Amino acid sequence: MFSSIPAQGTEIGHFEWSKDCKNPTAKVSKTHNINEGTLSWKQAGKNEICIRAVSTDGIAGAWSDPVKLYLDRTGPTVKFTHDWADEENSWHNTPILIVEYTASDAESGLDHYEYTYDDVMGKKGPKVESPVTINTTISSVEVTENTETARKSLFMYVRAVDKAGNVGKWTPNPAYINIDTVKPQTPTLEVKDNNSLKVLLNVTAYDNVSVRTSQVSMFIYTLNDGQDIAYNDNIKETLSCTVATGDQKKNCSNTPTSKVTASIPIINETDSDQTYKVKVWAVDKAGNKSDGYVEETITVKKSIPVKEVQIKNGDTNVVDGGSCIVKTTFVGDKFKLTAVPIPSDATEKTVKWTTSDGTIATIDKEGNVTAKKAGTVTISAMIGDKKASCTAKIDSKVAPQNPSTPSTPDYNPGTDSSGGSSKGCGTEWCVIDATGKATNYSTYEEAGKAAQNVAYKGTATIKFNNNKYSEVKLTESSPQGSTFQEAKVNGNINTVNISGNSAGATTTTTTINQGDGFITEITRHTDANGKTTSSAVSSKSGMRYDLDSLY
Repeated sequence: MFSSIPAQGTEIGHFEWSKDCKNPTAKVSKTHNINEGTLSWKQAGKNEICIRAVSTDGIAGAWSDPVKLYLDRTGPTVKFTHDWADEENSWHNTPILIVEYTASDAESGLDHYEYTYDDVMGKKGPKVESPVTINTTISSVEVTENTETARKSLFMYVRAVDKAGNVGKWTPNPAYINIDTVKPQTPTLEVKDNNSLKVLLNVTAYDNVSVRTSQVSMFIYTLNDGQDIAYNDNIKETLSCTVATGDQKKNCSNTPTSKVTASIPIINETDSDQTYKVKVWAVDKAGNKSDGYVEETITVKKSIPVKEVQIKNGDTNVVDGGSCIVKTTFVGDKFKLTAVPIPSDATEKTVKWTTSDGTIATIDKEGNVTAKKAGTVTISAMIGDKKASCTAKIDSKVAPQNPSTPSTPDYNPGTDSSGGSSKGCGTEWCVIDATGKATNYSTYEEAGKAAQNVAYKGTATIKFNNNKYSEVKLTESSPQGSTFQEAKVNGNINTVNISGNSAGATTTTTTINQGDGFITEITRHTDANGKTTSSAVSSKSGMRYDLDSLY
């Protein structure tokens, strides 16, 4: 609000204001309430204006001194700045941690910080709507292992308040303050398969109770007082009953802390049997190492280490980093990979298969690969600590292009000897013989059998929905049966063997009595293409002879 004393003999007509009252050409605006000394200001930030009165005669008075209009509606934003890990599973064995943070406010400026140990964002449970907060003007808080001892998990949220009274938001994630300075108990040890190629150290350990116990997560062992070797693979934790909840309580450990076990394999890669003095310590998640250790003496037979891994697809060796496949592979196809150690007499032979993307292709423990969707995937085989990989490109199944229609001579509609309807290729399975005649069938199985019958006279073509599906050819014919090969448009090859005489072929048998009870049978077989083969069976030897190869 403001006012002005008019000159003698005049009256105030209205008021004006300007952001730049020293500039005569600057924009001048009338106040909202022209005849009253009030102005409503809404623009946020640091603003300055000057005000003057104008008489009813239009004579403007002098500008006032600048009036500061500071308006701040936005609260500050806080972020943590300490350099130690503050994730939920990060643990520390230092007695003190300094939680550091910073905030800025470009408008009214920072007034103070507020922090809380309550879960105001609901990360670990129900959101706390009315938290207990502590005010501070310092951008750090010192926390010890004994801070808030009643809390099973300790974490901190921070927010800031500016000088305009705006309260900023809590940090989106808390800083977890996991401190455990108490060392674990000395582990126990049971040796399994001593004096063998692989000796197992079955160790068990418990953490000692602290304000917030981190639990054992690793073991350190030495061989003959050599360098420390860390082991954290396949660690099994059985929760204590004080920690376990729900169904976990059924199998919890009846101890103050969790029971942690592991089987540490010891393998000898030297040229002779070795005897080791083994020492094992327990280490918790905070990095505390047990003061005591367990000690045993073991003997490990010499073993042959794996130097390389060779992946195979059938009989084909796959180059490490190369392609796993030997022919185009489509969605739904399956193939098998194997892996062997180099050298072949290496002690370890167990293969662990993995795939980089199970949505593209899966592989089971036997090496069977199933193509799931189009894409490229990396498949890896590990034997011991050595690994080899290859890539598999999976293609989508695309319907083949509709081939040009072959010339088809006139023929009478009807049903052929195999049950198909001879009405030209329609929206179903059909077989086209070497003369161009098309015969329809309701299933692929029917079409396949029919194609074998006509393939004696030349190549048979199988179509589905009038698109080429495959070609069937006769590759071998004998008295014992015939072999057909079906080449599909997707690149797959099927081989079909049929026992006994087949359509389009003739077989004659001549029996010769050689006396003394010996009989020889001579068989002559002529296939549909006119090729003739002869063979003989003697009752004396019981063997069959290919007569064509004897002359």
